[in-house]
Amino acid sequence: MKVSSILVPFLFLTICYNNFEPIKSEFVITPLFTTMYRYQFYAVVMPYMVREYQRKNIPSSGIRKLKETDPDIEPNLEGRTAIITGGSRGLGVEVVRTFLRKGAHVITTSSSNDKQVAEQRYAKITKNIPPGKWKLDIWYLDLMSMESVLEFVERFKMQPNASLNYFIGNAGVMFPKYRISKDGFESQQSINYLGHALMTFHLLPYLYETSKQTNVQSRIVLTSSCLHHIPARIRWHDLQSVQVYSPHYAYGLSKLSVIMFINRLSRTLKSKGDIGQHVKAFTIHPGLVDTDLLNTIEIVQQYPQIAHQVALRDVKEGAETTIYAALSNELDRFSGRYLEDSQLAVSSRLSNNEDLQDRLWTVTARLLSKWTDDEWFDNMEY
Repeated sequence: MKVSSILVPFLFLTICYNNFEPIKSEFVITPLFTTMYRYQFYAVVMPYMVREYQRKNIPSSGIRKLKETDPDIEPNLEGRTAIITGGSRGLGVEVVRTFLRKGAHVITTSSSNDKQVAEQRYAKITKNIPPGKWKLDIWYLDLMSMESVLEFVERFKMQPNASLNYFIGNAGVMFPKYRISKDGFESQQSINYLGHALMTFHLLPYLYETSKQTNVQSRIVLTSSCLHHIPARIRWHDLQSVQVYSPHYAYGLSKLSVIMFINRLSRTLKSKGDIGQHVKAFTIHPGLVDTDLLNTIEIVQQYPQIAHQVALRDVKEGAETTIYAALSNELDRFSGRYLEDSQLAVSSRLSNNEDLQDRLWTVTARLLSKWTDDEWFDNMEY
């Protein structure tokens, strides 16, 4: 598929959508909107597929392939605790396994409340991990429900001597059929962004306190995506896609929101004294990873053998940038940054607009106020 065959119809649809008011009826706008952002998805993802090919097949590409034994990666996590959402499936399993091999206590999550499923996933995650001081817990969490988020956080707070060194928001959903949660949030916004923002709010005091007591920097790592480039603008009047739904736009918006939130959070922490030195926050694009999520993409469905063998990384490779963001000492003096391929990268111009970050920050605080007692990071005392 040539890039021009994508861009020409995309530009035409964009012009139509943005400039011709008479066609903006409910009958016309939904297919126009969804088609426009479907083309935009391919325009964004194709250069990344080329990069994945280079990473996989051209050793001289210069793209880093991280090893957990690399000198900048923390070798020993004994006595440290990590909460990792979505760590019982997909690339999250590899992130959890890395932390366990290094001796950490990991609390990961499952959207299934079935005890037998949890036992099966425990066995899969811990397979072939040598005995040591590591510990693994798998707790139920439904990111489509903010009440479930609060129940998870309360369970954590009730642990004896609760401490936390790492919060990694890895769970996600990609291109589902339209669903709205009982809280009124579109599913990708709820799972990919708002649920993790709420967890960050409630877990931050523990990250800060643990860092102060141990003199070890705490880290927040939330998973974004190269597809944060999809939205050309933010539809503030319809953040939950009630009026019109494009799975590609909604996914891109959720991942854009993650980057803007972490950037704004880091600015806030820096302004509040030493908490900005004790707690660092990052967002990452894990790469185009061979997981169930990416198998929802049409080009992968149409050409699975080529995509999987030539242009997609496996789940172990997909975990690399998350591990780098959480454990590399190269990032000690940074915060609020976006990472790709285990290095600092530049996110979209839209994501770096501080006025828009401030607006999203305010909107997010309002959307989550029911579960934060009308508090927000700005007026928390540390």
